Amino acid sequence: MDTKASALAPGGLTQRHRGENCGQGSVPLYPTLAPASTGQILTHGDTRGDRVTGANLGQPLGIVMLNAEAAARDNDPAARTALDLSLTQHLHSVNQRLDPHEHLSCLVVTKAWPLDKDLITPTFKVKRNRIEDLYSSQYLGWEALGRQVIWPMA
Repeated sequence: MDTKASALAPGGLTQRHRGENCGQGSVPLYPTLAPASTGQILTHGDTRGDRVTGANLGQPLGIVMLNAEAAARDNDPAARTALDLSLTQHLHSVNQRLDPHEHLSCLVVTKAWPLDKDLITPTFKVKRNRIEDLYSSQYLGWEALGRQVIWPMA
């Protein structure tokens, strides 16, 4: 198996190509999103610790954690509706910058990633493998909802 990575654009995602080289001269390529620079492309004023994930899905998805200010407003129905609309518009903006096969199917919104779940380091770096362990069983269900912004912890 041959794996290659390349930068798409400044602040963009990294694309990995995987395929078997059978000596035929051409390698079939299967593009997937890599975690590099996803924090920059998903950056939104109300979120932090954002991640692109979704191995084995038709399209990847984004998991975002609300920052403290947005989480405090989340209990107000009007503020939550505004936040939902803002995140939907942000998803469209992100997808416009990506190739069609890289488009995010949805943004999954969480309120907090506590330290006791071992999802983030004390310096607030997200542990991608722990995010996968915790959420991967829910990916297909989220994808099946067909919504652009999903609030699973509500």
